[in-house]
Amino acid sequence: VKEETGLTIESPKLCGVKDWMREDGSRYMVLLFKAEKFSGSLAPSREGNVFWAERSQLPHMNLARSMRETIEVLLDDTLSELYYTVYSQITDGSHWVLQ
Repeated sequence: VKEETGLTIESPKLCGVKDWMREDGSRYMVLLFKAEKFSGSLAPSREGNVFWAERSQLPHMNLARSMRETIEVLLDDTLSELYYTVYSQITDGSHWVLQ
């Protein structure tokens, strides 16, 4: 499976779901997968730059909105879903308040 990071992954395993309600009432869902085997090199995409990081570095990094919680779902086998409601957007369009 070709991944948006530039990697080709083998035997992806569904490990969770990230979903939220949009302001218009529609539901947006992202399926979260894990894979242990991959080939290729990391490459940036329209989603942004990609890079490898040690788990110990994650608490000190400036991550995208809800990324810490998403990583928790990926790493903790007792979790399978991250759900939140986007209930307001600051007028410049770059900040969201999550519930």
